[in-house]
Amino acid sequence: VERSRGLGDVYKRQILFQCITNIMAAICPNPSVVNPLQSTGFILNIAKIPEISFWCKSVTIPSITLGEATHETPFTVLYQPGTRPEFTGLNVSILVDAEMNNYAAMYEWMTLIGFAETTDDINQWKRRFIDQSGKNDANIPPLVSDGFLDIIGGNQKPVRRLKFRDMWPTSIDGFEISEDTTETTYLTFQVSLRFTGKPVLTDFLQLPSQVV
Repeated sequence: VERSRGLGDVYKRQILFQCITNIMAAICPNPSVVNPLQSTGFILNIAKIPEISFWCKSVTIPSITLGEATHETPFTVLYQPGTRPEFTGLNVSILVDAEMNNYAAMYEWMTLIGFAETTDDINQWKRRFIDQSGKNDANIPPLVSDGFLDIIGGNQKPVRRLKFRDMWPTSIDGFEISEDTTETTYLTFQVSLRFTGKPVLTDFLQLPSQVV
């Protein structure tokens, strides 16, 4: 009798547990994706500076803030959401290649934007944008460049794309070369990029096949 009563209690608890599980599943259903995003999967492409794509070491996705409006009353201060989100720049860490080609490309881009002294300097930059047919890319202004950041998921396939319009560098950090280093050190430099408008975040599967 005692054994039957004990088994009955076990069955009751199993039924109760199943009921609780069903209720929790209805209230808090499991997400369709249960794997976390890896922090090492990304591809950065800047249309006019292809030299950096292979050498990107890390990238910081821009932060976004939305201001607030206040309305004072005799009793308290009321807050309302702002109307214009603000984005920080895109910060990129780049490994310097053995011939400094990627650093030279960034250096040339930034100096020709801010320190072009002659029309020859401007033409030097514009020549980077002329395709094999000899036609200039009229969709992108000469001194800025579109770019996109593909985020790679756990299956080693892109899952999201951030597109940036009309990018240009605002700062390029220096890097130290020293004879005192006893171990092999790979040099990196930091680049801050500004863009126009807001980044466009797109599900990679929804992109047209011709732009993937």
